[in-house]
Amino acid sequence: MIKVDSSSLIYAIKLNLIEYIKNLYNEIIISPIVKKEVIDNVKDKGYSDAIIAEQFLEQGIIKIHHSKTIIKNLNLGTGEIEIISLAKEEDCPCILDDIKAQKIGIKLNVNLKSIILILLELLKKKIIALKQYNQLLEKYARIVNLSQIELWLYKKLGDLIQ
Repeated sequence: MIKVDSSSLIYAIKLNLIEYIKNLYNEIIISPIVKKEVIDNVKDKGYSDAIIAEQFLEQGIIKIHHSKTIIKNLNLGTGEIEIISLAKEEDCPCILDDIKAQKIGIKLNVNLKSIILILLELLKKKIIALKQYNQLLEKYARIVNLSQIELWLYKKLGDLIQ
């Protein structure tokens, strides 16, 4: 099982990683706020990511869990707070791509992943080849505006894992 916040869910959809993540972790879990942010607030505007996310939800590929205890005073978005809270509650990893959320997750000893770590995990387990890793990395870099040095570094990490 893995928890996913809003931005990471959108990136995973844009990169066609949802099925891969499900295969790695069996269950993809979002919170009610993540559903609201990614699907409910924008699906009427025709965003393809929202439509795809809703289809994954309807198919049971993505599931919703409610947090019993919300960690307070994290100074983050509500979706990130819920995902960190769920990850702590259920002692499972979560995908966060926001640097501020990652820093707080590290302080709280959350098992953090990011889209790049998921790509590296797929490469290491030989689920994807180096060429596909680099293609997905390039696409991700365009989506999130990675610097050239960050892109170079992640490509070198891919080379080392391969």
